[in-house]
Amino acid sequence: MIRKSVGTIRRVVAAAVVAVILPAVLSGCDGGHSPEPDEQAAPVSVSFPSIGYGFSLAEVVEGLDQPSGVAVSADGSRLFLSGGNGEASGIARLDDDTDTVTWLGTELEHPGLIATSPDGLLYAIDQEDDDLHVSSDQGSTWRAIPAATGGFSGSQAVAARDGLVVVTNGDDDSLAVSTDTGETWRRIDKGAGLFAGVAGVVIDRAGRILVLDSSDGGISVSADQGSSWRKIDGTQTGLVAPLAIAVGPSDELVVTDPGAGGLARSIDGGETWTSTAGFENAFGVAIDGKGLVYVTDDQFSLVKLTAVPGLPKDVRARWGQEPGTVEVSWERSGVTGGADLTGQTVSILLDPSSNGGGADDHDSPVDDSTSPSPAPSESGPTFEWDEQLAPDIERTTMTGITPGVDVLVTVIVTNAAGASAPKSVRLTADADGGSR
Repeated sequence: MIRKSVGTIRRVVAAAVVAVILPAVLSGCDGGHSPEPDEQAAPVSVSFPSIGYGFSLAEVVEGLDQPSGVAVSADGSRLFLSGGNGEASGIARLDDDTDTVTWLGTELEHPGLIATSPDGLLYAIDQEDDDLHVSSDQGSTWRAIPAATGGFSGSQAVAARDGLVVVTNGDDDSLAVSTDTGETWRRIDKGAGLFAGVAGVVIDRAGRILVLDSSDGGISVSADQGSSWRKIDGTQTGLVAPLAIAVGPSDELVVTDPGAGGLARSIDGGETWTSTAGFENAFGVAIDGKGLVYVTDDQFSLVKLTAVPGLPKDVRARWGQEPGTVEVSWERSGVTGGADLTGQTVSILLDPSSNGGGADDHDSPVDDSTSPSPAPSESGPTFEWDEQLAPDIERTTMTGITPGVDVLVTVIVTNAAGASAPKSVRLTADADGGSR
């Protein structure tokens, strides 16, 4: 449980060899520096090379003295951090344009994980008295929801979206759930929720509640505001001791998991995960509207990570006027991952789902549904045609396509962190062999 193990986790992971991934330039960082609790000059930022697995280490903001929680405002203009030691403990507001840190005057003595909601509210748990604190003015003033009112017990983390507020309770592995922005609460106990060491919690854009289980590495998921639950088992996720979870603008999920050596990422709602080591000191996590990932880290304060870009939107394909040509158009996603796009790839694959028939087997030459690129069969073809494009292109015409076949058209976007997931549409053969 986070509340009872924050200190233990910090001590255990302090000896982790993060320098295997990061350049030696950080080896001289002063982890004990405590800034004054007022506005400061911009902290030092350092750039790093790519670390793979869908992330690229962008920069480190120092001088925050071991923050724990991190959240980003709805408009992406402000970061909020909680925790810290000595005079630097409390809630900090960071202007992401200038990296200027302002430590806010607040009654929270030991704030834990924090969260923002799309309506602009900021939530913070005070782990000293288990009260939930809410701010509507970016942390300048707060109102408290007492633990006795909300039913909080050993409060761990909070998540909020569209009036739904969820607090995880570490003392008894329960949840406190409100559907009216914290006015009234109901309790979901351990047995009903399948919980095992509740930790971080997030509410995705579909309204699903996802609760991390730090004891078994699983994720408890509810799609009906906590009335019923299903468990994604730890053997399926590969998580070991996850702490915090965030959801991004493309519905990607990112988890901090010191037990597994760092971070994990899912693009399918938490069913499957990829992970990267080198962040054994990671604690809190947040994602802004461009997909940039923020991680609090005991050794390096605040780490900013670019991530792979979001899916291209509205991919369309049609046969061109000339036989064997395909016209493809799409709209680039605003989810850049926090880095400039570096290129795009348009690929055409002979459609392995087709039976080789023509127009009689399909009602329409264009299917604008999203589908992952299917794996070719052992005897089937791989990519037959592909074209590399500049990042500002949104239309191309592919030539030399075999007439009279069904094809799968795929668009992939790349940045410094890697490639987006593919966005694909199926295009059926015309009866006359592909000409119109």
